[in-house]
Amino acid sequence: MNLKQGGCIEFAGGLWSWPEKATSAKGLPLGSNRRRTPVKGLKGKVVVVTGGGGGIGAATCQRFAEEGARVVVSDINAKAADAVVDAIKAADGDAVAMTADLT
Repeated sequence: MNLKQGGCIEFAGGLWSWPEKATSAKGLPLGSNRRRTPVKGLKGKVVVVTGGGGGIGAATCQRFAEEGARVVVSDINAKAADAVVDAIKAADGDAVAMTADLT
């Protein structure tokens, strides 16, 4: 499967395309930076995010830190967790890393 310019995906069965200005069910443009809704009540709270060393977990850690939460970045990969903590602290957030395997 390959993403092509002009709003189509090429895959083994052919092409799948979408309108140039596709929208979600709520009418928001797809792929846009939607307005962020503030997460209320997190200032000063402690939040533990498992899998916080990468991907959605790292983004969640950063978002919670932006809202004033004290974040525990938990991941099996200590270096990845430390990198997320460093990024949060560089943005004046409060975070610590914790290595854990929750399997």
